[in-house]
Amino acid sequence: NVRVSPLAEDGSVGTGRVAGKVAEITFLGNVTDCYATLDDGTRVRIQADPATTLQVGQRVAVELDMTTATVFSA
Repeated sequence: NVRVSPLAEDGSVGTGRVAGKVAEITFLGNVTDCYATLDDGTRVRIQADPATTLQVGQRVAVELDMTTATVFSA
Protein backbone atom coordinates (compact mmCIF):
# COMPACT_ATOMS: atom_id res chain seq x y z
CA ASN A 1 0.00 0.00 0.00
CA VAL A 2 1.12 3.49 -0.84
CA ARG A 3 -0.73 6.39 0.66
CA VAL A 4 -0.51 10.01 -0.32
CA SER A 5 -1.72 13.01 1.64
CA PRO A 6 -1.25 16.77 1.42
CA LEU A 7 1.92 17.98 3.08
CA ALA A 8 1.44 19.71 6.43
CA GLU A 9 1.54 23.50 6.30
CA ASP A 10 4.86 23.55 8.16
CA GLY A 11 6.35 21.15 5.57
CA SER A 12 6.79 18.26 8.01
CA VAL A 13 6.05 14.77 6.71
CA GLY A 14 5.94 12.70 9.91
CA THR A 15 7.40 9.32 10.73
CA GLY A 16 7.54 6.74 7.95
CA ARG A 17 6.75 9.24 5.20
CA VAL A 18 8.73 11.07 2.55
CA ALA A 19 8.00 14.38 0.87
CA GLY A 20 7.36 14.74 -2.82
CA LYS A 21 5.36 16.52 -5.49
CA VAL A 22 2.49 15.23 -7.63
CA ALA A 23 3.73 14.90 -11.23
CA GLU A 24 0.77 13.31 -13.06
CA ILE A 25 -2.84 12.42 -12.27
CA THR A 26 -5.26 10.19 -14.19
CA PHE A 27 -8.77 9.60 -12.89
CA LEU A 28 -9.75 5.98 -13.65
CA GLY A 29 -13.17 5.91 -11.98
CA ASN A 30 -12.59 3.56 -9.07
CA VAL A 31 -9.06 4.89 -8.38
CA THR A 32 -6.92 7.92 -9.13
CA ASP A 33 -3.65 6.86 -10.76
CA CYS A 34 -0.94 9.27 -9.69
CA TYR A 35 2.81 9.65 -10.15
CA ALA A 36 4.79 11.60 -7.59
CA THR A 37 8.41 12.68 -7.67
CA LEU A 38 10.02 12.38 -4.25
CA ASP A 39 12.44 15.04 -3.05
CA ASP A 40 15.39 12.75 -3.88
CA GLY A 41 14.19 12.46 -7.50
CA THR A 42 12.64 8.99 -7.19
CA ARG A 43 9.37 8.67 -9.13
CA VAL A 44 6.64 6.51 -7.57
CA ARG A 45 3.24 5.39 -8.79
CA ILE A 46 0.30 5.69 -6.41
CA GLN A 47 -3.26 4.49 -6.82
CA ALA A 48 -5.26 6.75 -4.53
CA ASP A 49 -8.88 6.77 -3.48
CA PRO A 50 -10.77 8.98 -5.95
CA ALA A 51 -12.10 11.01 -3.00
CA THR A 52 -8.51 12.16 -2.32
CA THR A 53 -8.10 15.64 -3.77
CA LEU A 54 -4.76 15.94 -5.58
CA GLN A 55 -3.37 18.48 -8.05
CA VAL A 56 -0.30 18.38 -10.30
CA GLY A 57 2.49 20.28 -8.54
CA GLN A 58 0.97 19.78 -5.08
CA ARG A 59 3.45 18.99 -2.29
CA VAL A 60 2.50 15.70 -0.63
CA ALA A 61 3.66 13.20 1.97
CA VAL A 62 4.02 9.64 0.62
CA GLU A 63 3.77 6.69 2.99
CA LEU A 64 4.72 3.10 2.14
CA ASP A 65 3.22 0.25 4.14
CA MET A 66 6.31 -1.95 4.21
CA THR A 67 4.37 -4.93 5.57
CA THR A 68 2.48 -5.23 2.27
CA ALA A 69 4.85 -3.56 -0.22
CA THR A 70 6.71 -5.34 -3.01
CA VAL A 71 9.74 -3.62 -4.53
CA PHE A 72 11.10 -4.56 -7.95
CA SER A 73 14.52 -3.76 -9.38
CA ALA A 74 14.49 -1.06 -12.08
